[in-house]
Amino acid sequence: MIQATGSHFIISNKLVSVDEIDYCLQDQNDIIYEVIRFTDFKPLFLQDHLERFLLNFYFDPETIRFHKERLTESLHKLINENGQSDGNIRFQFNHNLADSFCAWLVPHTYPTREEYEKGVLVKRYCAERQEPNIKSRDIKLRVDTDQFIKKQKIYEAILINDEGQITEGSRSNIFFIQKNIILTPPLSMVLPGITRQKILSLIEKNQFYYKECIIKISEIQNFESCFISGTSPKILPVAYFDEKRMEVNNKLLLKLIELYNQHIDNYLKDFRWNSSRK
Repeated sequence: MIQATGSHFIISNKLVSVDEIDYCLQDQNDIIYEVIRFTDFKPLFLQDHLERFLLNFYFDPETIRFHKERLTESLHKLINENGQSDGNIRFQFNHNLADSFCAWLVPHTYPTREEYEKGVLVKRYCAERQEPNIKSRDIKLRVDTDQFIKKQKIYEAILINDEGQITEGSRSNIFFIQKNIILTPPLSMVLPGITRQKILSLIEKNQFYYKECIIKISEIQNFESCFISGTSPKILPVAYFDEKRMEVNNKLLLKLIELYNQHIDNYLKDFRWNSSRK
């Protein structure tokens, strides 16, 4: 069953009552999709999300430009029709067929002020995505991790592969800090999250020390701080990884949060629906 909120969804550039969504769409494995956050009726990092989504289908540049315009128009229409200023949207090609674009508002929860200030709890979960670089639907993994998160009363499950290597969260990317060096698993092992990309850009721009490397679960004790990133949590400090206490008030971590929030504010201030700004 499709999880949807709001009054209408989009299919093939047409607005349809959300009551009919289960008749029009199917929740199935291997669907390539994207989730984008919108604030004050403006989609955050729209062009980045569209590019990552469309590149999964190996379109030529001209086709990508065509779809970008059509998809942008559909998302604008969807946000306006639902009249909701903030939230998350999931979009995809129905059955991965490029002639049937669909988008709808999805239930969302954002971290509380207390969670940003005090950090959240995460725990290891032994599993890995089959194709980590593609944002595709894996119903079993999502159901299993959701049940694990609920049972353990934690914020996120961190996926560990068969070799004991940390990859990513079930809905997030993960970073560690050790002696003012920011570390994260290699791109080849994870979903190239848009928030992750923005963080790496800020790291480079501000000349922070950074390393992409394989990180084993056995190395957790070596790290001072940890944070996860994603569309909904943005940059969220981790208070405990399993039983390991992490420093939430790390100066480098707090600086990154400040820089990222400033970047969002600047993006939203400059955003125009007819803009190609990335």
